[in-house]
Amino acid sequence: MSYDPQVVRDLYDACVEKEWERFDSPLGRVQLTQIQRFLARHVCPKSKVLDAASGPGRFAMFLAKMGCEVTLVDISEKMIAEAQRRLGEADLSDRIAGAHCSDIVNMGFLPDKSFDVVLCLGGALCYLRDQVQTALGELVRVCKPDGLLLGSVMSRIGTLRTRLVYGWARSTNVDAEALGILLRTGDVPPGGAFFTEQPAHFFRKDELLRLLDGAAVDVVEVRSTNALLTLSPERILALQSESSIWPMLEDIEAEVCLSAAELGSHILFASRPGKR
Repeated sequence: MSYDPQVVRDLYDACVEKEWERFDSPLGRVQLTQIQRFLARHVCPKSKVLDAASGPGRFAMFLAKMGCEVTLVDISEKMIAEAQRRLGEADLSDRIAGAHCSDIVNMGFLPDKSFDVVLCLGGALCYLRDQVQTALGELVRVCKPDGLLLGSVMSRIGTLRTRLVYGWARSTNVDAEALGILLRTGDVPPGGAFFTEQPAHFFRKDELLRLLDGAAVDVVEVRSTNALLTLSPERILALQSESSIWPMLEDIEAEVCLSAAELGSHILFASRPGKR
């Protein structure tokens, strides 16, 4: 199925608040902690960062607080406006170098080799279908030769695991045919059965590595965003109440995420531009 930018634009225009709030749930906070650790490990303070498919600015805010200069790009004008609003309320507007409503498949308005770090987190690459390689080419193009490309895709195996834990088996819009297609091909039909109401492609690790190889980048790290602590909200809250245990569990979570890249709902990757 071909990529339709208007479909993706409509999807994100309709879920601005939801996109921000998804990291406020118990599992969302587990994910956010691991992603922030990942960013803190790879991004140097005061870096020049492109946040491609920036959404409502959750990661841009974290990086801005590190002192980074952040340029926002998102296909949804509403997402861009929300990110600007939130960073403004946090007194971080001076850390926004630019904000552009644009498709990441074509970012010709940005110069070559202009960012220390290029970020594309969340599921944006999964919605691009036949244009995902083109988008990766654009992300690599604007990254400095000694810079970093950090991103994520939705995990085929991890998503099924997460949905089973969080009640997917009770959903009435999941059928055997759709499940079989997802397992065999990674393609997700529309209708909201697997976290998304729009067609998307969920990845296996080896498939992601082939995609990155095609983009001529050298992979530094591949990990999941949530693995061991994909638990019911009640169980997560109970564990968090054990203040002496929870920090240790977060450290263990980080180790499991590194060793089991497909177990979480998203697969994170860090890479560097190869020889061009």
